[in-house]
Amino acid sequence: MNTLLARRGFLSAAFGLLVLPRLAAAKELAGIVLPDTARPGGGDADVRLLGGGVFRFLFLRYYVCGLYAAETLSDAAAILAKDAPRRVQLVALRRITSFEFLWGLDKGLADNMSESESKELHAPLERVRATIRSIGAIKPGTRVSIDYVPRAGTSILVDERASGVPIAGKPLNDALMQVWVGERPLDASLKKALLGG
Repeated sequence: MNTLLARRGFLSAAFGLLVLPRLAAAKELAGIVLPDTARPGGGDADVRLLGGGVFRFLFLRYYVCGLYAAETLSDAAAILAKDAPRRVQLVALRRITSFEFLWGLDKGLADNMSESESKELHAPLERVRATIRSIGAIKPGTRVSIDYVPRAGTSILVDERASGVPIAGKPLNDALMQVWVGERPLDASLKKALLGG
């Protein structure tokens, strides 16, 4: 009887170990912990950490970045195609000015958008830029989240506090997501890490 119970316990533990890798765990990078789940835009659905990495430019580490989406999604095309909650979270490793933040954002947008897409999204992107300018310099340890919730739109949060009101439209968030996971991301190695590579 004890042997049977022991075998059942072993099999349960083994099954648990097989299942665990499918579920993301909290990740620590450069001393920053990215939680395993998030709730974008104060909505009612949790998303899971798919991956995380460090954004570097000119040998300097600027921020830890985490990508959150439904755990069934594993590639950029699927994440962008699905109209579902998602989050990109940046945690500053150094002081980042609004100029630096916008430089990276605008470069990523320009590298991944056509001229017609840029024109169509001009107004909502200007609202995003205005929000970033209003935030000002980001201090080390500050968490900036770019959240998307269907029907509500894109929100920018600083340490979980919303800056401004949500900006409607999935195309806007698709464009912002491509800065990190598009065909020509800001950092190809970071894109791979965000997608769990």
